[in-house]
Amino acid sequence: MIENTLITAITGIAIIIVSVHRGLKILGFRGILQFLGKAARDSNLDLSGNTVYPDSISHQWLMKSVVSNRPGKMKMWFREQVDNNTIVMFSVFAFLMFTFSMLITSILVSSVILTGIQAGIFLVGTLIIFGTGDPRMSESLLDMLERTEKAKLSERDYPYARIANRKAIHSLIITCVLGFIFILSSLWIDVIIEFLAYIIAWFSYAAIITPATAMARVNMGLAIAYMAAVLPFLMYTVLKITQMIYPHQRDFGSPNPIYTKRG
Repeated sequence: MIENTLITAITGIAIIIVSVHRGLKILGFRGILQFLGKAARDSNLDLSGNTVYPDSISHQWLMKSVVSNRPGKMKMWFREQVDNNTIVMFSVFAFLMFTFSMLITSILVSSVILTGIQAGIFLVGTLIIFGTGDPRMSESLLDMLERTEKAKLSERDYPYARIANRKAIHSLIITCVLGFIFILSSLWIDVIIEFLAYIIAWFSYAAIITPATAMARVNMGLAIAYMAAVLPFLMYTVLKITQMIYPHQRDFGSPNPIYTKRG
């Protein structure tokens, strides 16, 4: 369908345009990086991200960001229940995820019937454009350093700026590559969609339907429990694959003194 080709190409172009805008913004941080690099030239700073420098403006800004994103009481209660009642909470969570997955699947199927596959392509492109929070925090840190008076900065801000710049560029490269993939694949998008649908159907039949059917012959409750458990596991696998593409590295130093040195 020509509509799928057009929406895929347009989405890829949009990703490239946003990436170029981000790239120009990152290039604008070269001045502050050069300034901090010169200040840290003769120092013995750890640039690996394993050492924190509490007296630097960058570290203080990051700690404020961590505090502002601190989980609320509900999240703390949930974490406590998971730590103390792991089996019970996992069973409840698996059941809820199974129910939620069935509901979302029904909604998505209905949406595809109503709007076609174009909505799904645009949604994937939107997720790529916005990306993860880690690169955005890196760019925000660099922007903060750029706007801060140079007299308030020190050489101890350089490791943070260097790592933030590296992470922002790494995310930018991945986004650009995905944008070009969208553009190049637009000519064969219908074939790709059919192939992915076949793979998903085959995997669902082999990993979910066939084992659940065999278990149902023995015990229906066992089959339901299997389906409730395998879906969260598949989601966990997808999450790990996503983290491989957008790795969340423990840069900037960890606030836990067990894992980091203090400079």
